Amino acid sequence: MMQGYYWDSLCSTSGTGLFGYGWMVYAMGLGLVLVLGVALWLVWSQRTAHTNGALSLPMPFAPTPPRSDMAEEIARERFARGEIDRDEYDRVIAALRSR
Repeated sequence: MMQGYYWDSLCSTSGTGLFGYGWMVYAMGLGLVLVLGVALWLVWSQRTAHTNGALSLPMPFAPTPPRSDMAEEIARERFARGEIDRDEYDRVIAALRSR
């Protein structure tokens, strides 16, 4: 059986021993790190879930597409919605590309 100075230092309740109150500070710190880690992971996973894994970073000087590309996109959308038929779509695209 262990007795004496070493056993007393291991079982001390003054916060200096191995089984004293000092371990609670480390346990609370570890708990705080775990809670913050889970919270950050949840925020990150929700943010990337809406962008299919890509981070959406703001680009203040992003190049704008040329006007003809925008016009072709509008023509494609109108054709997809059925507002114009195939002949009208082909005429619009041909006119836009001839400029």
